[in-house]
Amino acid sequence: MYLDVSARQDVSSTLPVANNTYFYPAASLSFIWSEFVDSDILSFGKLRANWANVGSDAPANALIDAYGIGTPFNGVTLASAPSTQNNAGLLPENTTSTELGLEMKMFDNRLGFDVSSYNRTTENQILPAQVSTATGTYYKYVNAGQIDNTGLEVSAYVTPVKTKDFQWDVNINWSRNRNKVVSLFGDSESLLLGSVQGGVNMTARVGEAYGTLEGTSFVRDGSTVDGDGNATGAPLVYDWASSRGGARYYTGDVGVIGNVQADWRGGINNAFSYKNFRLSALIDMQMGGDFFSLDTYYGYGTGVYDFSAGTNAAGGTIRTNVEEGGGLTWDEVAHLGVEGVRQWDGVSVDADGNPSGTTDNTTSMWMNDYGNVLGWGLGGPKEMHIHDASFVKLREVSLTYTLPTSVLADLPIAGVDISFVGRNLAILWKNTPYSDPEAGLSAGNLQGYQSGAYPTLREVGVNLRVKF
Repeated sequence: MYLDVSARQDVSSTLPVANNTYFYPAASLSFIWSEFVDSDILSFGKLRANWANVGSDAPANALIDAYGIGTPFNGVTLASAPSTQNNAGLLPENTTSTELGLEMKMFDNRLGFDVSSYNRTTENQILPAQVSTATGTYYKYVNAGQIDNTGLEVSAYVTPVKTKDFQWDVNINWSRNRNKVVSLFGDSESLLLGSVQGGVNMTARVGEAYGTLEGTSFVRDGSTVDGDGNATGAPLVYDWASSRGGARYYTGDVGVIGNVQADWRGGINNAFSYKNFRLSALIDMQMGGDFFSLDTYYGYGTGVYDFSAGTNAAGGTIRTNVEEGGGLTWDEVAHLGVEGVRQWDGVSVDADGNPSGTTDNTTSMWMNDYGNVLGWGLGGPKEMHIHDASFVKLREVSLTYTLPTSVLADLPIAGVDISFVGRNLAILWKNTPYSDPEAGLSAGNLQGYQSGAYPTLREVGVNLRVKF
């Protein structure tokens, strides 16, 4: 049994003098229980428990407002007020975490796994919150409240085949994190992290996972409802009263239309060794998580994508009026992720106020210009451009040759490895059209926004490693 205890106290110059000292201790306990078990199968077994309290300071120059001095113009010094108001009363961030883990190795280390469960609470996060521009700034540094994280991490390995010259190794990892915004500063119910072009906000909302995406949603029929009685059925359309014909989506209220948090992430690596050669392939995956695509927001309306041109299933020209045989049926755009479209008279509702009496929609959508049913021209729901960020990728393949030791016998070198490596080689599966789910402009606290996504680059290179 092993017990490690540590403690640290920091004094930070980025915090106010009254709050610039923070103390954080930690302790870890491990028990190698396999030493008390006599088994031909078990090679190693350990239980561990950790507890830690960690402090963190503020960014530099976050306490006192100061003008920014620009380049002089015509001999006149220029200065500008900051866009983010500083805060002389900031407190240090604080994170308290606990972790429990089990590690086991069996069959002469040919099979093993490591499982850990954690709980983490972070308080007084230092974030720039958006404030009224009447204050003279756009943001202000605040201590934002409390966020809880709980998760499970699993890693495992197995060697299915092992001979004198050949070996097959498999490594697997999987993780899941669930977080929740417990409270924010003051009596705030949401914290605006950022607003992006297209009319979507990224927020931290009390009671939700961090990173909600908010915008206008579809109006849905009442065929299915959630626990709160909200309609979760098919999106509704109506006949558009226009000489151009076609149908339009009903657009609902602004609300939560997605969240950037993934359901889980994982990967599997297979490695095959034969004498001095080793071939490995890593498959990486993510399930869940959402992002807003400005590319589809404008692209659907401007005709960038192939489905909006040419002829439709009936042989008509897509970019002509519906009454002239143009447009698209809903089945022809099912690949965009909107399914089960229904038509509503705009009046009939059930006892809970949900739209009722809906019928199968048979009216094609008009596709002439940016005012089409998928475009932005008539204020279509932003939820249409929220996409699932799930993917499965061939992340890396490498072939390595290790020089025989006999070649290095007279040299002061312990070993030489030559590798040919390829990264981001293929997207094996994804659930969003037209782009890599990992591409985009997101950074820091602003996640879940994609714009100007380029095709993903494949990287191929050679690596030389010399050991002395």
